[in-house]
Amino acid sequence: MTFNNIYRALSKVCLCFPLAVFASETPSEFQDLIQSERAQTKFMINDSDSVLLMADLGYDSVKVDENERDALQSFLSKQYLKSHAIRHVLTDLMDGVSTSELCKGLRENCVISGALQYQYVVIKDKATVRVVIPTSEMAERKSGRHYIDDAVDQNALMMHHQFNANMGSESDINAFYKNKSTLGAFGGYFVSDLNVSNHSASGNNDLYFDQLNYNYAKEDTRFRFGYTSSSVDYYWNSSAILDAHTQIDAVSFDLGSTSDLIFKNRDSDQRLYFSIPSSGRLIVTRRNGEPVLEKNVSAGQNYISYSSLPKGIHVLNIKVVSGDSVIYHEVRKIYNATKYALNSGSFDYQLSAGSMYKQDADEVATDQYDVEEYQYNGFVQASITNRITDPVLIGGDVLNTAEDYYARAAIQIDVDRNLAANALAGTFSDDSRYLQSELTLGKASFTWSKFTDETSPLKYDLSNYLYGFGSFQEFTANYSHQLGSGNFYASYSNYTSERGGTYYEFGDEEVFDDYKSVMAGYTFSSLWHSTIDINTTYSESTDALSGEMNDEWMFGVNFSVPLGTHSSMNYAASTSSNGYQYHRATINHQFETDDNVSLSGEAGFRYSDSEAIPSETIGEATLSAGYHDQHLSGSSYGYLDTEGDYNVFAAFSGSTIVTNDNTYMTDRAADSYLIIENLQPDQELHSLSDESEFVSVARIKSNDDPAGQVLVDEDTVIYPFKPYREYKVALDEAASDYHNTGESYAESSSYPGTILKLDVDLHSVKSYLSVFTDIEGNAVDDVKCEGAGCLDVEELSQGVFKFKISQGLPYQLVSRGQRCVIPHSDEYASYNLGTNFCMPQFDLEDGQQIAKGQNNKLYYYVGEFSQSSVIEHYEEQLTNQDLVFVKKRVGEHTFVFIEAQEQLASNQIQFIDEFSAYALEESDHVPYASLQEISNEIQ
Repeated sequence: MTFNNIYRALSKVCLCFPLAVFASETPSEFQDLIQSERAQTKFMINDSDSVLLMADLGYDSVKVDENERDALQSFLSKQYLKSHAIRHVLTDLMDGVSTSELCKGLRENCVISGALQYQYVVIKDKATVRVVIPTSEMAERKSGRHYIDDAVDQNALMMHHQFNANMGSESDINAFYKNKSTLGAFGGYFVSDLNVSNHSASGNNDLYFDQLNYNYAKEDTRFRFGYTSSSVDYYWNSSAILDAHTQIDAVSFDLGSTSDLIFKNRDSDQRLYFSIPSSGRLIVTRRNGEPVLEKNVSAGQNYISYSSLPKGIHVLNIKVVSGDSVIYHEVRKIYNATKYALNSGSFDYQLSAGSMYKQDADEVATDQYDVEEYQYNGFVQASITNRITDPVLIGGDVLNTAEDYYARAAIQIDVDRNLAANALAGTFSDDSRYLQSELTLGKASFTWSKFTDETSPLKYDLSNYLYGFGSFQEFTANYSHQLGSGNFYASYSNYTSERGGTYYEFGDEEVFDDYKSVMAGYTFSSLWHSTIDINTTYSESTDALSGEMNDEWMFGVNFSVPLGTHSSMNYAASTSSNGYQYHRATINHQFETDDNVSLSGEAGFRYSDSEAIPSETIGEATLSAGYHDQHLSGSSYGYLDTEGDYNVFAAFSGSTIVTNDNTYMTDRAADSYLIIENLQPDQELHSLSDESEFVSVARIKSNDDPAGQVLVDEDTVIYPFKPYREYKVALDEAASDYHNTGESYAESSSYPGTILKLDVDLHSVKSYLSVFTDIEGNAVDDVKCEGAGCLDVEELSQGVFKFKISQGLPYQLVSRGQRCVIPHSDEYASYNLGTNFCMPQFDLEDGQQIAKGQNNKLYYYVGEFSQSSVIEHYEEQLTNQDLVFVKKRVGEHTFVFIEAQEQLASNQIQFIDEFSAYALEESDHVPYASLQEISNEIQ
């Protein structure tokens, strides 16, 4: 009778008799099945998430160990349970529970439906307890806040490098270097953002910091102390809805709530589309010339993903350069705020106190009215937000100096991913006003902002410090949609600003310049796998002082058709209302390179004609290159035409990780990393790998959710972590051709400035076939493997064995305590090692190793030899004696025995001693004569 049948029989008896009576009458041989025992038990919530806890586990009951109370409570708080449900389950399991009577059938999969109370099912033979929670007790959100563990593996220094350089026939060499460093220390991290440039837009700031501060986060609170510039997103929680494009460079102490250690944030996936007539170099910079994004782009439709742009609200200069021509240029205010999670009814806050860096007034203003820099640098700021319902978030903010204040209020409504809106209104103590709104409607997005300047020209107020002098208004709209087999995109922008200097010349009289632009395009596939992009642009500008209005429309088409696998022909044409004509035809070729390099070239002609400039035809060529490996990535672009004009651009990026004992390079920037390092001292992992081998895989979990996997196919593997997550990494070698004798599991939280290190020791797994015989040629029927390198031995048929070993680790094959001799690993020509032999059992007599064979034969072991000439010399001397040479050739070595019918005479023993003197020494090669010698060698 099986245990399961016994259990079922006992459960039926339990239903008929009181437990006390049953216990007293239970036969002694069944007592072990009834009594509880302390064991590690898996507790499952609704057959989903589980946790291992120590408990007193019986057949029908379970009680969690008191020392596990905190662990159980922490686990329950991570589940989607209502608060009182957590308390109820915690009390039940700590007091002890019994299996529910509603469980019918097998306990592993019995269905309990419609129950109004909590149910428990104990499965003793699997050390598992199923906890079934009624649907009414489940919550839409996790009721309790669970923070990531503050335990980290190692602090480290991360340095992210970015280098950009360009030069041309009309410009000198311009270079820019950016270094963002993060250093974990004291439970938090230091961060610096250093910029070095020889062409700063400010004229003299060739070396400056974007930030230099210390950050610390604990549960729901974070603080920051140090310098932060306007290039860095000021807000770190839902107070970001109060971002009103205020440009503040300050040294401050900031304190606020944070959800970084609780929830994941949702990043915007917006795109900014544009169309260009030829390939070129896309360059996105801030207003001070600091590079944000630089890459090669092809002719036709292109886009910029908001995920590659800085967070917050920024004015960015976007242009595409081809040779000495700027073929696309736009100044765009980007709204790229992170949408932070905040539960309904919850609040976020952020407080700051510090000193603003001095900011000079507009140069025109200082020339005319001697307006000095803003004087009231000390400030305090307070922000608070509240999610009043799931879709609605409101907030307020006050920035106050000794003389001025700026108060803001904002509302954000997120119905779903296709419908979201936010609005902000701000007012200054000088009655200046700022308004801002954003609307997302499906694939369409709209932004609007307006600043009304009510300050005096003779005074530099806070509103001037933040928004400059003079009123302005801006409206933008973007739309993209898959239409048929192609993609339609459109954008509109309207920017109105008070003309520079007129604010001071005309006093209260408002004089504005106006600029409007509309762009639309459609990209689709056509015959012969070609791509066609049709686009049109209309722009209009008005000079308020002169009253002159300039308007222009342009129509363009780009056509690209492949010419084989690696080449294509491109044609672009455009015409405009001012009589400008443009035609360009090129051939593009993608060169075959290795996996790390991309290289393409383009050559052709362009023709242009306009009323102001005579027509001209120019030949031109471009070369685009990219490089990427596990250490760094880069791209370059070169242009040359028949007029002698040229341009060269290059950009490289990479990251350095400095730990206590090593330095690493990686191409991917992050604030926390996983480093898997192979400790195998003999061989490099990549030298062992080939296309037929299956490498080990590290499986990664983030906050208990699967987060992907990484192949351990290099000696050092670096994987970027997202910040503020609990990571668990487990090495899976089940389907691998490698065996790990190092660490196989590690876990840590990914605080900025920290790494999680997993030191593996991977050895290639090799399988071999061999026929083993004894000294007399008979099949051996018992072979075992001993040592750290042994994985498996399988007998396929009589005398034929398959054995699996871990390369680089010591191992030995033995039969009845004696070594089975096989070739050395460097002599393996294939996995089939042919016929080899196992040493016989030896007796030691008068210093000689003697084995007994069939028919009372004696075998004297002489030794192992690598030179056949020595063996031949001594074999000739035995021709007149009643002795037989027995030679066993294994690989490059030969094992020699002397076969005799009786014990040898003293002169024959002397002959063997003389002969064995030429055998390999133990220091050169282990003789394998006895198991004891091998055991000592392994130890």
